[in-house]
Amino acid sequence: GAYYSLYASRQSYNSDADELMLHFYKDLILKKLQLEEKDDHKVSLLNKLLNSRYFSLIKVALYVIGNLQDKYLSVIWSNLDSEIMKLIFEESYFGDELRVVLENIKHLDAVQASSILKLIECGPFRKYNSVNSERRNEVWKIKRLNALKHIPYFNDYLSKNFLDVNPNVKLGPTIGEVQTGWGTGKAPLKENDLIEMTNEVLSVYISTFKTQNRWEGQTVDALGRVLKEFVKNNPEKYDSNLSPFINSPYYYVYEIFNGFSDAWKEKRSLNWDSILDFMYKYVNRDEFWNNTFIIDDDDWNANLNWVVGIFADVICEGTRNDEWAMNYNLVKKSKEVVLIILEKLIGFVEDDVYEDYLLYVLNSIKGRALKALLYTSLYLKRNSRNNSKVEVEWDYELQEMFKKYLDSEVIDAYILFGEYLPQFMFLDKNWCFNKIKSITYENKNWEGFMVGYIYSGTVYKDTYVLMKTHYKHSIYHAFRKKEVIEDVAIHIALGYMSGFEEEIHDELFESMIEKWDYEMISKVLWYFWTYDDKLDYSEDDEDKDKEQIPKVIKEKMRHKIVEFWDRFYNRYRNINVNELSDEDKKLISDSIKLMGILENIDGNCAERIRFAIPYVEDNYNSYYVIEKINEITSDTDSAQKRQTIGGLLLDLVKHVVPTYPEEEIVQLVKYLYEIKDEEVKEIADSICNIYAKHNVEFLREVCLDNRDF
Repeated sequence: GAYYSLYASRQSYNSDADELMLHFYKDLILKKLQLEEKDDHKVSLLNKLLNSRYFSLIKVALYVIGNLQDKYLSVIWSNLDSEIMKLIFEESYFGDELRVVLENIKHLDAVQASSILKLIECGPFRKYNSVNSERRNEVWKIKRLNALKHIPYFNDYLSKNFLDVNPNVKLGPTIGEVQTGWGTGKAPLKENDLIEMTNEVLSVYISTFKTQNRWEGQTVDALGRVLKEFVKNNPEKYDSNLSPFINSPYYYVYEIFNGFSDAWKEKRSLNWDSILDFMYKYVNRDEFWNNTFIIDDDDWNANLNWVVGIFADVICEGTRNDEWAMNYNLVKKSKEVVLIILEKLIGFVEDDVYEDYLLYVLNSIKGRALKALLYTSLYLKRNSRNNSKVEVEWDYELQEMFKKYLDSEVIDAYILFGEYLPQFMFLDKNWCFNKIKSITYENKNWEGFMVGYIYSGTVYKDTYVLMKTHYKHSIYHAFRKKEVIEDVAIHIALGYMSGFEEEIHDELFESMIEKWDYEMISKVLWYFWTYDDKLDYSEDDEDKDKEQIPKVIKEKMRHKIVEFWDRFYNRYRNINVNELSDEDKKLISDSIKLMGILENIDGNCAERIRFAIPYVEDNYNSYYVIEKINEITSDTDSAQKRQTIGGLLLDLVKHVVPTYPEEEIVQLVKYLYEIKDEEVKEIADSICNIYAKHNVEFLREVCLDNRDF
């Protein structure tokens, strides 16, 4: 969801379930914040979204703020000097959403203007290092400054510092309807021209065409984009006759194959035989590997890496789904292409991984080529097994090439081995088990392997037990990206809840408890909280989308969470409030959400909730408490239960006077009065009096109605 603009129509991209859910979520949040008054809870929600680790949620925050600037622009100002705002300005993923926020700013004070200019002057996250790097970095700044040129401060800055400013250069989405940006020029050919041109004539044309004017004239970039679109919609014109392009520049070959990739995704047939033959011939020569086919006026400075990457991506597309894949008899050709590419690439030096291993391997040439090796291997094994009753092994040559990359300490291979471990297990389980045991903590690529594995998303019992030592190191390891430790915590919490920990005597869970790292414990609390919905339905629940957990297992899971809650409570209950850090208070605040897994509130549970109530707003959880208390009430509840619930509500309003959700607060107070019990009435009266002292009137009517029984 990070690539598309949230302002784009849903027809402007190839929607999948995640994209549709993201659009539904941003519409829901926007509607809610439009209709309701601004309060601390809503500001807190936007702050959390804006500071999320997920780019899609950051975009939602920017989208809502961009549409409700009069209400919530303050969220931007409160984060202006933060790392997250630096990321938002540096990265391209937030272009359209950031543009709308900047274009609609009505007023800036001197401090705010200075802070924004500082963010812009820092330049992009990855500085351009091509022959046009200075101009590219300049255009990156102009995009952001153009969004602010309605403010005199930035208009003056633009006119003084940039002589050649194209007003059409705007921030936009990474993928989407907005097509303005660097190299936007006009295309020298239109669709009708391409229809008329033979491939032979076109190949000569693209090899001799030169950019006329980067801003207003015809450009190489624009020609490439038009060619890609035409190939996507008319692949049959090119896929059977690619030989004329055997000496064409990298950039155009990249765009042609980009078009093939998009065509295949849209279920248009391709001549894979011809395409794979061309791939092999294009890369199997010294000229290709000597960067012979670079063109001078390609603004992106496309080189052999571009072609290797797109060839690998196309092979992945052709082998990922057996129901829409190249013919099995042709996959041997894709194997030949993959092997020759990887043989040549092994000595190539690429950029450092920086902090993000997964982003690096997603974009690295070796990573993409190794992924093509994996997809080809999986396709071969799946379909060989389907055509034979005998279990087939991982293709020997492909396995040996992957081993070669691991033995050569290529970081890309280690990341992918971790990320796709279940798939590698399918290829050769015994080899994987032995390889996992051989990767030591001292290996320089251990962190890359572990990050890939942690983010793989799927945890199996035998793998979990096998990875015990690696998990143990992870608990105490300082990962480059601090969010990784949170996902390690989720893995271990999952192992605890699924019973995997029982196989290793709870060793990992106990190590995590012993360390008591804020990020890890916070994530454990969050993970246990997600069991709220899983454990609260009855056996005859009609919601078929819910995970159906047998009653015995459900009770065992609830017991495990309560057991952890007891340990949490015992850790903090005797510590003086002055000795608690802000992080401790947030953890205690979040612990109150474990009440969601309870079927009823007994004495012990009430004590744990009561202990956390003074800290409830340290992480904005009063809303949740009111909701959950309301859910466990019933018209048939005894006076004793109402007294317990009333006592908790009274404790809550003594520390914070929540005004939302108003309807549910009123409903709870009515629930207390309805039993006609003097002790419960006294609690309800006290709650009403506290609201009255704070000039909050919405309980006035229900209190007056129940002044006397």
